[in-house]
Amino acid sequence: MILQNLTGTNGEKFDLCVRDGKIFSKGLQLEAGPGEETLDCRGLTALPGFVDVNTGYVSNGGALLYNTGTQVGQLVRERCGCRVTLENDGKAAAIAELRAGALQGCCNAAVFIIGTGVG
Repeated sequence: MILQNLTGTNGEKFDLCVRDGKIFSKGLQLEAGPGEETLDCRGLTALPGFVDVNTGYVSNGGALLYNTGTQVGQLVRERCGCRVTLENDGKAAAIAELRAGALQGCCNAAVFIIGTGVG
């Protein structure tokens, strides 16, 4: 799977190639191989806290306290000029593992994210 149009915390732009649940390569404008899926990640944002995925409202910003009580989705949409999808970072990690990682094909699974909090 090629994840395109990613942005790192430092603003770096890059693509990732993920194969067999592991990062295979990182670069710019990576090309998908035969039968390989591509996902455009532009406008997808994962952040800690309680995120209303329908409205983009963050009621509790977790470790990012400045996001508490903020319409993060609207702010990112206005700044980037594109459709924005927000998700809690722990849930985003679980979705990624189910879709392209170690949990592919699993019916029941759990993902624990331990950082400044537990997600």
